Parts: sequence; C-alpha cells; structure tokens
Amino acid sequence: MKTPLNIGIVGAGGRMGRSLLENAFATDTLNISAAIDRPGSARLGEQIGPQQIIATDDLASSIEECDVIIDFSTPDACMSAARIAADSGVPVVTGTTGLSAAQQEELNVLATQIPILQAANFSVGVNILAKLVELASRASGEGFDLEVFEAHHKHKVDAPSGTALMLGKAAAKGRDLDLEEMDRRMIERGVPMPWRRTDADREATRHK
Repeated sequence: MKTPLNIGIVGAGGRMGRSLLENAFATDTLNISAAIDRPGSARLGEQIGPQQIIATDDLASSIEECDVIIDFSTPDACMSAARIAADSGVPVVTGTTGLSAAQQEELNVLATQIPILQAANFSVGVNILAKLVELASRASGEGFDLEVFEAHHKHKVDAPSGTALMLGKAAAKGRDLDLEEMDRRMIERGVPMPWRRTDADREATRHK
C-alpha cells in the first residue's frame, strides 16, 4: 500500500479548510498531519474534522511532520506559512487571494526556494472559463468593451475576488496587455461573468 501524503492545512477552520479535512479523510492516500487555525480562534485546542485532529495556531511545531502545506487562509497567514515552509523545504499549495503587491513579490521569491503552486481558483470549470475568456477577448478585438461583473456570498472577504481578477487577467492577456493597463471599471462587484459587448449586442460567459 502506498504511503499516505502528510498534509498540513492552514486555514483548517475556514470553509475551504473544513472541506479539505472532509475530503482528505475520504482519500486513502492522504493524511492530515496538522490543522492550523487563526490565533484566537475558539477552535484552538479542540478536535476538528472527521479525523478529530487537534487545531493549533503553531505551524512551526508541526512542519516537520508535513510533506506539503495546503493553504486557504488570509494573506498574512499565507505569508507566515510560506516562510515557515520555505525554511523547512516543504512545498506549498495556496488558494489564498487578496495578497498585496509586496506579499506577492515575496511569495514569488519564496517560490525560488520551494515548490509553490498558487491559483486564485482551483475549480476546473473556472480555469476552463478563464481560457475561454482569453480566447473571446482576443477574437473580439478592440470593438468590444470588456467587463467582469461578480456576485458572491455575504461572507466573502476580498472584493474584487481572486476569481474576478483571474478572469480580468485572462481578458487582458487576450489583448496582449496586463490587467493594470485595462480599464479598472472592468472589475465590478457581483457571479463572475465576463461580458463582450458592442452597441448592437451583448454576449456573456457565466460560471456557476
């Protein structure tokens, strides 16, 4: 039998963290070796997830037991985890969004020391959508304005969301630009929904 991969989850008490705990429990090749929650969380010291693993805010004390860190937390927690992982040579997978430019630059540097997989959205559908947006943007040409309109649940922390920015970057790439060169009105709050629009018609690509 294959030896399970030992995973440390940063943000274990959040929505994605809880989902990861449940899915890892149902996968024979994965083992949760650390469940990291935010300092001050009411869950610290308690058993969480179907594994009934003790939640802690001290990743450094358990990093040596981890083969990989999976992070869905906050920008500050993400960076702290990435630094600890880099010091120990442990790879990181992160879906945390909302990093500042300085934090992203530091994460890029850390990625030269350890493998880091970063994505604004790990959904297969969203990544397919991003490619379609890029192709639509490239094919439509300058006669079309580009917008991203998103709607999300009330618990969403960062807006525009990482997914909206991801789609915006895909649209910009289709025009051989970066997002900062595009009209900032392209990112508006609300379901990530790239529009292609002229005076005569409107077309939308939607992900639910």
